[in-house]
Amino acid sequence: MRAVADRLTAVVDDSSPEVVFVVGEVRSRSDLIAELPERVADRVVQLHVGARHSVDEDQLRHTIDQEFAMRRVAAIDEAAQRFRAEISRGSGLATEGLPGVCAALRAGAVETLIIGDIGDATVVAGDDLSSVAPNADVLSELGTAPTQVLRADEALPMAAVAIDAALVRTDERISPADGVAAILRYSLR
Repeated sequence: MRAVADRLTAVVDDSSPEVVFVVGEVRSRSDLIAELPERVADRVVQLHVGARHSVDEDQLRHTIDQEFAMRRVAAIDEAAQRFRAEISRGSGLATEGLPGVCAALRAGAVETLIIGDIGDATVVAGDDLSSVAPNADVLSELGTAPTQVLRADEALPMAAVAIDAALVRTDERISPADGVAAILRYSLR
């Protein structure tokens, strides 16, 4: 069991997955998890879908899909609640609409980018995608010549990933202006 725990720990340390699924007999799963360091054990989700050679592949896939679906719903819920709370509070730790989100992305202030129904909206950028703006006038005011017109649903997530922000695709829980919102690391005021 120690060898399996060591190997799993090495894999987790190398690739840093968000979740580790463990399948097998109850006692074996428990013994394995007991051998794992806390940083790895905290990521473990035990799946109760069989033991030894009796794992049904379709059932396993379905169970994993359900876990990811629950995690997506929880992430959307958390982002929606935080966004509404910060907007209501007027703390400056949330913004919505293309102008506010673009400004927050340029400042590196976005913690979570919330993408809703953006439609065919576009943004402009200079040679560097880190300087996205809702229109050419804003970009020019910043001293950057607009050289690209980009789809907002592609450019904004790329800019968010570049500053290590989380991305959440929203549903009917919130409908931000222009279909985009952000929870911020710090206020831009």
